[in-house]
Amino acid sequence: MNEERTPHQIVFSELKCGKRPQQKPKKRWLDMLKQDMREQNINEKEWRKVAANRNEWRRHIQQKTVERQEMQNLEAEERRKKGTKKRKCTVGNVRYADSQEREDPGGSTSTPT
Repeated sequence: MNEERTPHQIVFSELKCGKRPQQKPKKRWLDMLKQDMREQNINEKEWRKVAANRNEWRRHIQQKTVERQEMQNLEAEERRKKGTKKRKCTVGNVRYADSQEREDPGGSTSTPT
């Protein structure tokens, strides 16, 4: 893609000036793409070369997706063997991991079930 084209400038631009509210900066599309590639173990510096060949990119993505699914299945099996679950409980507006004790709004301490 030509570097003077507007879509290219939008996708690959960096914020150089401007004011942001005092909160976490919003993630751009490219930030989310890089995060997804890290999760899939795709090299961030060489993905454009691979993506230039559509068939190779499709094969590469399918392979990485299968690898990620297999890894998630292994992690789930390990959690099942340990007897722990990866879920969260909510009391009021506060989230707790299942393994932690929490205090009910009524004042009694309980462990999640």
